[in-house]
Amino acid sequence: MSSVAAALEGLNPDVTARVLRWAGERYGVKMPTPERPSVSGSARSSSNGGSAEEYPDIASLMDAANPKYGSDRALVATYWFQAVKNEPNVTGQQVNDELKNLGHGLSNVTDAFNTLINRKPALAQQVQKTGRSKQARKRYRLTEAGIRRVRALISGQAAEE
Repeated sequence: MSSVAAALEGLNPDVTARVLRWAGERYGVKMPTPERPSVSGSARSSSNGGSAEEYPDIASLMDAANPKYGSDRALVATYWFQAVKNEPNVTGQQVNDELKNLGHGLSNVTDAFNTLINRKPALAQQVQKTGRSKQARKRYRLTEAGIRRVRALISGQAAEE
């Protein structure tokens, strides 16, 4: 235990929480879920449901949402670009690059988006394809249902699916 304490010493609380959550997931330990503030709080009542002040980086948003599946990780990362950074749409590569930086890269980001698109109701939509090949660059954006799903994940109210 002293080795773990020494390794965590000097880290800020957010980083410490991420490290401990990773360790719990890595070694199959069920970690308690922290209390989350109400969605009706003033910070979450902004028009886009998230802000740069509320989520200064994508890691903070991922920490709040705690997505369990690859498609949900892609959904939350897309929300980061669309709702927090106010970008109209994103490429799969942008999303996967951010996920890789967090240690959660997807082996096939297109499959993750296809899962989101094929859900009923659809959580994302493809808005552009550049090129003819199957590997062409595709651009995506969340639907209203996708935005609601991320907000439910953030509030801890998302049902296991």
